[in-house]
Amino acid sequence: MFPLLIFVFCTSLILFASYRFIRAFLPCDSICDYASSLFLAVFILIHLIIIAAGSIGHLTPLSVTITCILVSIVSIAVIKPSPKEHCSKQPQPSKPMIALLTFALTCYAVSAVILTGQSVVYPSLYYDALYFYLPSAVHWIQSASLEAWTEAPPEVRYFPGGSYLIYAWQLLLIGNDSLTGFIQPIIMLGSTITLIAIGNLLRFPRIPWAICCTAFFLSPLFPLFIVEDNNDFITIYTFLAALYFLIRYYQTPTPLIIFLGGCSAGLCLGSKYAGLCWIILCAILYVLLSLSIRCPLRQRITHIALWITGIFLLGGYWYIRNALETGNPFFPSLISLLGIPLYTVPDHMRALVYSDALNDFRAYVSSFALLHHPYRLNDVREFTQYIGLNYFLMGIVPFASVIILVRNARRCLHNLKSGHMPTIFMLISAVSGVLILTMPGLALYLQNLRYILPALALLLITAGFLLKTVSGQGAGTALAILHILISVTAIKNIPSAAILIVSITTAFASLPVMVYGKPLFRRISTIQWKRVTAPAIISCIITCIPLLLYTKSITDKHRYNAESGKHSNDEILRQFWKPLANGWQWLDNHADGAVIGFCDRAYVYPLFNSRLSNRLVNLDVSSRETLYAALHNRNIDYIFFQEQFIYDQQEHRRVRAGVFSEERKWLEEIPVQSVIVFENNGVAIYHILNENNETDKHDTKSPGNTF
Repeated sequence: MFPLLIFVFCTSLILFASYRFIRAFLPCDSICDYASSLFLAVFILIHLIIIAAGSIGHLTPLSVTITCILVSIVSIAVIKPSPKEHCSKQPQPSKPMIALLTFALTCYAVSAVILTGQSVVYPSLYYDALYFYLPSAVHWIQSASLEAWTEAPPEVRYFPGGSYLIYAWQLLLIGNDSLTGFIQPIIMLGSTITLIAIGNLLRFPRIPWAICCTAFFLSPLFPLFIVEDNNDFITIYTFLAALYFLIRYYQTPTPLIIFLGGCSAGLCLGSKYAGLCWIILCAILYVLLSLSIRCPLRQRITHIALWITGIFLLGGYWYIRNALETGNPFFPSLISLLGIPLYTVPDHMRALVYSDALNDFRAYVSSFALLHHPYRLNDVREFTQYIGLNYFLMGIVPFASVIILVRNARRCLHNLKSGHMPTIFMLISAVSGVLILTMPGLALYLQNLRYILPALALLLITAGFLLKTVSGQGAGTALAILHILISVTAIKNIPSAAILIVSITTAFASLPVMVYGKPLFRRISTIQWKRVTAPAIISCIITCIPLLLYTKSITDKHRYNAESGKHSNDEILRQFWKPLANGWQWLDNHADGAVIGFCDRAYVYPLFNSRLSNRLVNLDVSSRETLYAALHNRNIDYIFFQEQFIYDQQEHRRVRAGVFSEERKWLEEIPVQSVIVFENNGVAIYHILNENNETDKHDTKSPGNTF
């Protein structure tokens, strides 16, 4: 209970300091401007506080709390709220807007409660984020240096981890990752508000645009990803924040706004390698907007320097770290062009890194893969996981934009010079399609739709100009069809089909608004008390039923897994790698509460209802010394060796390399008592006998093929 109070206290201080900052330095034209700016300020302060607290010593709840108190004191003493006349008078929201906001916020509240409960009750399948990337970020902060986390697998050791500092905020203060599922809906809400704020800056009709944004973020794509612990929601939010401040800079070119735009772009850049692609789009947008802004050369250079400074302040240090340690800022990307600079590890480990990169990052191992990559869209498997029609949208819309730009080249060039927003965003949308289809070397491979969520949001902004250029009926029909096409991709999956009801209903709810120019709840909202009550009840009915069906389906799935002891990943793993699945099953049955150290990457951890949750540690086995240090420092109970595969350069395929034969000899030579408890043709498990382990608690030998 006490750690939770510390978390609430520190977070409240951050919110207070962020509000003071926004109130003092940024104009308050609308509620969406306030909210989107507040989200960004919270993100920036959390990053800076964690970095500051970690730089002066080990990151602890006490150091974080003291830093938060100092930041709030500074915000009170130094940052004085600006006079009221400096802020433009906010118009009172109309009754339809109150009804709309009530509808949207209630939908989000219900979705957040149900999905958060699901993510807390059931552990996440996606272990990479919490087991690899988040510990890497925490290690970097606690060590107060740019050194990588050497206990992480080689292919994720140098992954950008800036966005995981948001998760580290609750992990380090509370001590566990139970609030990860609660953070995701909040970030999704921030993304929606920022997207609405972008439409307000571009003069989109407010009510239709707000409903379209709500429908977009309530589509099955986002609830499906919201229960993961990956950082794609942070990526899409920071990208939208970067677009928002660039558009504000075009309207009000001040140093603070362009610096915040750079900080947003830096957060996006530091979230993952794919963020580099979205930064390219932001840079193009900045150049196009700068062409129509008249200002002295000195001021222009200063603003460019501020934008670049903001990027490197919050996102560039990960790439600088990679360049210093490996010589490749994008490692393991582009390893065929920049080489494999891990000269300190044995040759077979270097080959293993290349092999892992070939399988997990195959799009950027060879430059020839760039030519083959677009044809991967013909793979039938790519159209069976609720992503097929989205590829169609991401392909047809950018290339249609290219055709329009080419056919009207002279007029489009004039529009670009004059800052014509529809033409600019049409060009940005076209460039995004080109990057997605031709630049997988930036880690933007099309194996999962979550990698291109920012591009879908950009597509929605481009389509939003229809609200201003096409008749109301045409615009409403076009946007509703767009939402339904995005949503219907998940119809094969029964849980997704349940959430599909929310999306289609909300999308069609925008039609009366656009066609007739009247809000859907106009008659309901005429009475004062019904302005909030009626939309809330309607939204609860629309949202609760599909989400409860979705949760029931997930619950039944977990109940089946608990009763049968199997999971779909487990079944898949047994088909292709049965010895490995048997090894994990033995650990789950015999190592209750133990700390498991595994060598190499645990490709799939199959046991969804396992008691080993959050107790897996990747061991560095590059030498005897590192193996002994890992066993001694991490208090390992069991060490898990799995079969190795290396990449044969001559045969161009992966070949078997045994079950860590050399490393197992090291285990016998170092001053650590161990006994083998499980072995088959693909796995070897050793029980480490130390002071904290009882030798008679576990079997000394178990048959390897008795599963």
